[in-house]
Parts: sequence; structure tokens; C-alpha cells
Amino acid sequence: LIQRNYFTRDSVVRRVLPFATGDFLDPQKLSAGQTEIYRLGLFRSVAVQPMQQTGDARDVLVQVGERPGGELFYGVGYDTRAGVHNFLQISHRNLWGSGDQLSLRGDLNLAPKDLVPDEYIVSVDGKHPHFLGSPYNLKGSVARQQSERSIDEFSIRRTSVSGGFERDFLRTLRATLLFEFEDSDIYDVNPDA
Repeated sequence: LIQRNYFTRDSVVRRVLPFATGDFLDPQKLSAGQTEIYRLGLFRSVAVQPMQQTGDARDVLVQVGERPGGELFYGVGYDTRAGVHNFLQISHRNLWGSGDQLSLRGDLNLAPKDLVPDEYIVSVDGKHPHFLGSPYNLKGSVARQQSERSIDEFSIRRTSVSGGFERDFLRTLRATLLFEFEDSDIYDVNPDA
């Protein structure tokens, strides 16, 4: 029984549980299930425990406390070589209650001499966990960059698209296979470069 998941679908919680209906009650699997649900990053609290019942069959109660799915980040920094660096990122880690993730980020650099914009990067990243019911996560990103010749010996316009899969093999081991396609246009090259 899954409770207090007002936004997140039951299937998102069930797919990470290491036990299913009809399995023997194993306290280690209950504890592992609680850890796996918490590792999703969607909940601020998780409790997995058997209900007090009589008879041979017992229900397992999963109570979760959802955390807000949306995030907004802003950062600013300065270094003497690159100047002022700003970024703004908007992301959601639980789109439509499915555990899907989407992030939009914009970076803007201002040259150190005159604080004129000399580089921008816009990127969109996404992740779809347990693609088609498998243990693999589908990942993808699209990025666009334009950088003027204030630091390097050239200017560049770059567009990239990447996609692939990732899978957790252990709690501390994740493998990722990504394919990236990039189109780069280098121009305004310093004659002395």
C-alpha cells in the first residue's frame, strides 16, 4: 500500500521495490526498498514497514513525503581571465508524476575589460528513468554555444545533440553510454594563432 504520494504515480515507487506481491516478508528487503525509494530524489521522507495483521498474508505500507519537484538556480562568479559568469537554471525532477526530469540552463559571460557579453550557452537536458520498463535510463541533451574572441584565439558557434543510456550496477557504480553529434563553426581566428 503506497500512501501520501499525492503527485507521484504509484508505479514510480513500485518499480524500485526489491519485493513484489506474494514474496516472503524479508526485513532486509523492506530496508533496501526504503533506501531505493529515497534514492529517487523525489521524497523528503520514506517509511516502509509491514502492517499489523493476523494470518499468513501481511500488507506492506509505504509512506512517502514528497518534495517539491521544481528548482530554480542562479549563480554568479568572477575570474580575471573570463570575467563575470552568470547562469540561470530551471528544472523539474518529477514531470507529470512520472519521475522524468527536464532542465533548461542559460549561461552568460561578460568580458573582464568592458563587461560586454562575449559568450552564451543554452542547454536543455532530460532523463527518462526505466525506459520501457527496463533498468536503463534514457538521457538526452541539446546545447547551443556562441563565444567571441576575447579569451581564446578564435570565436566559435557550436550546436550539439547527445543521447544515450545509463544504468546503476551498484549503489556506487553507474555506467553511461552517450552518443554526441556536434556542429562547430570556428571563425574570426587571430592571424597569429
